[in-house]
Amino acid sequence: MKDQCVLLDTNFVIQFMNEGDERHREIRSFFRIFQEKAFRLKFSTISIAEYCVRGKLDELPLRHLEVMPFNVRHAKVAGEFTRWFRSDSSLMDSTDRFCIKDDAKLLAQLQTENELTAFATSDKRLLAAIAKLTTEGMLRDITVFNTNNDTASMFGLLPFSE
Repeated sequence: MKDQCVLLDTNFVIQFMNEGDERHREIRSFFRIFQEKAFRLKFSTISIAEYCVRGKLDELPLRHLEVMPFNVRHAKVAGEFTRWFRSDSSLMDSTDRFCIKDDAKLLAQLQTENELTAFATSDKRLLAAIAKLTTEGMLRDITVFNTNNDTASMFGLLPFSE
């Protein structure tokens, strides 16, 4: 596998940090495998802002992550993706309006930053959007780590107990 640089969705870090989350153990396995495979892990300033709604900046495992600032180039593409979200009623829900804006910003970073080769998320609506955008040729081809799945199926590992 070529050098991987993975952008982590906010939910990945929330599940990693929350020992009470049902996916916590599996997310820790993803994190461990990413580190074992020497994947570079990026976390957007957009996700940091999302996390800080309920958490604190000093709780984040930033020493293990590279912070990716949101910039003007990202903003231009995020506007285009937000328009696309709004035009697709199957993906747009008024209760998710703020989430969609943040999702569009993360997708813009994925689209514009060629160093990003992968994205890790458990957000089913965002996973559907990525599939649709890729099919429509609006999002470049990236590896998607659907963290709703287990690491064994994602990485072809044998399920040994720890």
